[in-house]
Amino acid sequence: LSLNANYDFLRTTLIGTSALDNQQGLRGWMVEPEATPSTEWNSANKKAHASFGVNVRWNIMNYNSLYGKDDTDYSKLFIDPHLRIRYTFSGTSELVINSALRHSSGDMLDLLTSPIQTDYRNSTMASGIIGEMQNWSTSFDYKYQIPFSYFSMNIYGSWNQGKHNVLSSQMVDGGNVNVESIIKDSYNRRANGQIKLSKNYIPIKTKAELDASWRWSSSETMSQKKPLTTYSQGYSLTGKIVVSPVSWSEITGKVTYDKGYTRNNGVFHKAYDDISAMGSLALYPIKPLEIRATYDYVHAQVAESQHKDASLLGASVQYKQKLATWKLSLNNLLDTKHYSYTSYTGPDRYVFDCSLLGRTLMLTCTLTLA
Repeated sequence: LSLNANYDFLRTTLIGTSALDNQQGLRGWMVEPEATPSTEWNSANKKAHASFGVNVRWNIMNYNSLYGKDDTDYSKLFIDPHLRIRYTFSGTSELVINSALRHSSGDMLDLLTSPIQTDYRNSTMASGIIGEMQNWSTSFDYKYQIPFSYFSMNIYGSWNQGKHNVLSSQMVDGGNVNVESIIKDSYNRRANGQIKLSKNYIPIKTKAELDASWRWSSSETMSQKKPLTTYSQGYSLTGKIVVSPVSWSEITGKVTYDKGYTRNNGVFHKAYDDISAMGSLALYPIKPLEIRATYDYVHAQVAESQHKDASLLGASVQYKQKLATWKLSLNNLLDTKHYSYTSYTGPDRYVFDCSLLGRTLMLTCTLTLA
């Protein structure tokens, strides 16, 4: 059993205008009593285990407007069941299945119908009603390992689908972005799959890992006053190897390739791919001393048929004593001024250009008093 209570106060004014339409103020309470009864079951041979529970939450909100009569009284009961099943086939393999239904609701920010300036070119406003979201998720996780051969495998899959009682709408005008919420149901779906393999080769002191994943999603928005359903899918491959040719050294290499596609209303309109690589060399000539060098390389797509490359190199020397740890770090040895990477969110593409410090040399000392 639990009880949460929050009191909030909020006042906004759009800078550059004195119109009352661009002012809004709210204050009020949100109270949530909650109970979660549950039960568990185990088989006689201890191979099977199941647990089932129900989260019962009563969401009560009362917000008063400071500039008008737009007061809000909201009261709703949410019932969210959840189930977990674990089955152990043997000492080397196990399957876990999880499934849950979850409801959530917004707060006073959902009631802000006046525009809010989030930065120089972006503003946002809400629908004026409390947002409600429903999400159902289910997943399975299978693990298999062979201890004496040092091999392990992990297979994971999940499915999520949700419903929201408001729809996000975006307008872009001359570089300015205005986002608001429309009182209309919207839906989203998401699927993921992943396989991880790991193997230790003891005679040659090497560990190899392979990670392959796939993803798919769909979401609904409004863009330029038109309804838009965005479908995204992609896959990622990662290979990693760690080699210790002698006891006082370690060499690590990692490469990741990511490919993605995005289409709107049935037509593919964007594909992208990124490659990143990392290499690291660590030396331990004596027990308290560690010497390490790390190199990172990024080949990221920032526009159609256009990629940007970036290389980062760093090194460090660390010496541990009983009460103190000394570390000399040399960062950005290639003197890279900046690097870019791309993020895809629904129908939008964001390019981030990160400025870096020049070559730096730093000496730190960490004291251990206990």
